[in-house]
Amino acid sequence: MKLFAFLSIFFSLTVFAAHDHGASENSFEGPTGGGHMYNLPIHVMMGMHGPMVHYGIGTNMGDMGDMGDMGNMGDMGDMGDMGDMGDMGDMGNMGEMDEPMPKKVSWMLMPMIHGGGDVHKRVINLTENNLDHISKGNFQPLQISEDSSEGFLLVENKRIELGVGLMVMGAPESINWGLWGSAGVMPYVGGSSSHQRYVADRKALENISKMKVPKSVEELESWSDKDSMSYTVHGGVMFSAGAGITIFVDAGLMYMAQGMWKVSLEKVNNHQIRVRYRKEKLHHLAFTNNTIISSLNVGGFKSSDKSFGYIFDLRDDHAMKAYKHMLFGDISLAQKMVKNGVTEGIKHETKGFSKSKGRIFNVSAGIPFLGQASLGKGVVKSYSEEVNFMDDMTIYNHMGMYFDERKTTGIISHHKKKVFNFMAMHMTMKKEFDEDGEAKFLEVKSHNGSFQWLFERDHGKVKHLKRAFLKLARRTGLLNNLTLDLPEDQKLGYVRASVSVNLNERGLNKLMNKTIKSDGYLLKKSESLISRWFDKAGNPAKICKIYKTIKNCKRAMVKRTNKGIAKMKTQLLKMDKFLKKADYDKFTQSYTKFGKQFLKNMFTFHSVLTLVGERNIKVDFELMGENLLKTKMSLKPQLL
Repeated sequence: MKLFAFLSIFFSLTVFAAHDHGASENSFEGPTGGGHMYNLPIHVMMGMHGPMVHYGIGTNMGDMGDMGDMGNMGDMGDMGDMGDMGDMGDMGNMGEMDEPMPKKVSWMLMPMIHGGGDVHKRVINLTENNLDHISKGNFQPLQISEDSSEGFLLVENKRIELGVGLMVMGAPESINWGLWGSAGVMPYVGGSSSHQRYVADRKALENISKMKVPKSVEELESWSDKDSMSYTVHGGVMFSAGAGITIFVDAGLMYMAQGMWKVSLEKVNNHQIRVRYRKEKLHHLAFTNNTIISSLNVGGFKSSDKSFGYIFDLRDDHAMKAYKHMLFGDISLAQKMVKNGVTEGIKHETKGFSKSKGRIFNVSAGIPFLGQASLGKGVVKSYSEEVNFMDDMTIYNHMGMYFDERKTTGIISHHKKKVFNFMAMHMTMKKEFDEDGEAKFLEVKSHNGSFQWLFERDHGKVKHLKRAFLKLARRTGLLNNLTLDLPEDQKLGYVRASVSVNLNERGLNKLMNKTIKSDGYLLKKSESLISRWFDKAGNPAKICKIYKTIKNCKRAMVKRTNKGIAKMKTQLLKMDKFLKKADYDKFTQSYTKFGKQFLKNMFTFHSVLTLVGERNIKVDFELMGENLLKTKMSLKPQLL
């Protein structure tokens, strides 16, 4: 037991749900340590504070009778007899000898230490690719160039999180293979920052000064137009209970309650700055299974937040005072000044709130702070309202998202990230306008779905991009005609590629109507695609490496595709029903489940795209990096 106490060091890697649905797919902002991202607490068990002994139930110490006459053990000189061992003198009433002997449980009070953090810097060349070399038959978007006439975007992200708590640990001493149980509580705090700066050239990039929060007009003037920064402060408490075997494995439940506030700043011009404030509450409950270097986390979360946006003119003394209060999360002064008309130097731009709920599955391994790899999947649903006072417009948004994400973090990692997402959305926009002195409202409703793929990494090479595009093609059939005619070891620095496929409202309605009218419509289309692809048009070797024969591969694809098509059909029928009932929450939930099956393989993917029709699909491609010209273009859907 003492050896166990000295050796009890293990990593308990806990996942925080990725639920910040407001984040843009093109955002370069890094992890906050809570909310959007996965947290990595480290529990270090050390020391043993005086074992307390707990005796098994059923043994009465008072019944040991009179141990008193131990002297009557006969003649100790004659050890051969030891008197009559049947009597042992007068052992008296030791209680019944068939009762269990005392059972000890050693209790320990141990400290818990929680930590996580990351630092990374990225440079993006903003000079655009002219696309003259791109033709229909030869899609070659990669252009390495020293041209940086449009300057660079410098992104710097940092985060840290620390916590200290106590754990009560108990282990039966009668079990010698290290079984233990525990319960603990730990408060924690953390923060993060993200700076995005526009720089004219490489020389300026090398000599750039540290970015500071502007406290005067002169300091704001030192920022470039559209420079921005954000910082978060968060804290909460974790409760955990579970059991384990030695230092190698443990399992249990974890509950976390967290609060966070975030301030974002963006330069509007040389005297005006946009400030957005967001305050969030998060609850997370999960089952965890941990080893020394890995963790499994399955659970759910819910969150709610409020947000406010203002534009401050720093030449105005009242605006400057309210702005400085808001930098520390206090928006009350700005609210009062706007309400009472104290100054024209403050413009109330937006306000909103949202609530989210989701389920997550995450597996991770590595060493926190240094290098960590994780795989996460899950489903999130949310509802938000935002009022834009500048345009007299209110937006009501129901959203669902299925995500499949793989990434690495840590100061020695390459910060690789691969994302497959499907987002379903229903939006209602209400705009107030004046007509002959009378206030009227215009209401517009729309819904759409979007597949999003993202790949990014630091210290990238051409071979990394090739591998990423090949995996995308295998899963979706997209970018099959893309070529990268450059040496595989060509260094690219930071590189980021993304593809989005948007299904508009007209296309989805068309798909729902065809599914209702024709029972096997989707299934027939998928079977036709599979047969044509395997027999004529495709390259089965790309996706059949794990199968012994092409025939077995085709059979497996048919089975898997048919299963996905059946689930898509079920959700399309539900979507039609919920849309007619104006139940947009359930509509987006069903749309999200549809999207999960849509991404099952290239045949489910292209069965939907073929039936929706090219006119109702928009495919956007983007490629950027430190040593690349920025490529951004719309592509014609290439259907199987």
